[in-house]
Amino acid sequence: MNSVKSILRKPKKEFSDKDFHRLRIGIKKIRAVSALINSCATNLSQPVSTDSFNDIFAHAGKVRDLQIEISFFKKFRKFKSPHETKDMRARLKNAKKVFFRLKTTWNEDEMNKNYRIVSALSASVTDESIRHYINGENAAISNLLEKKHLERQQLHDLRKKLKELNFVTQIQPAPQYKPKQLKAFQKLLGDWHDSVVFEKDLKKITTERVKN
Repeated sequence: MNSVKSILRKPKKEFSDKDFHRLRIGIKKIRAVSALINSCATNLSQPVSTDSFNDIFAHAGKVRDLQIEISFFKKFRKFKSPHETKDMRARLKNAKKVFFRLKTTWNEDEMNKNYRIVSALSASVTDESIRHYINGENAAISNLLEKKHLERQQLHDLRKKLKELNFVTQIQPAPQYKPKQLKAFQKLLGDWHDSVVFEKDLKKITTERVKN
């Protein structure tokens, strides 16, 4: 929570390219903890919501995707024309503009309120309930891994579940969860996601060249 606040408090001129990625990681951790609380807290009157992060998370993602695309295309300078480079950087500049405009509307008080709610509810979460939650997440991951073929959305879901489980086990270590064994697999899924982002822009450029 504190890492997200410290990033969002940064003025625009101090905001680094890596901060967009760090912000998304921080929000993902908050979402993972909130999902755990919603599943395990015994005195929960209503679900903990992370909806207030949705817009800023999504726009930070748009910036991050463009950063990945530009990084990928640097490896293919002969393929990409100066016009396409300029267009891509213009889109990145615009995405950052929208992000920073949205950041100015961020409500820290609401975030602090949610933090107090989560802190109060965490007292009712037992080690046994966390183990039960982790077992359920493991089962969902296993069901996906047992499929012979995964659709693109299922791969996204698998990647998301693995990350959430990793965040939760940082709070409560689980003997049945082997982070070192899954690290390479998570890296593979991350590379796959980056290639999906790259593929979208590659198709766009190819289509435009065919038209011209």
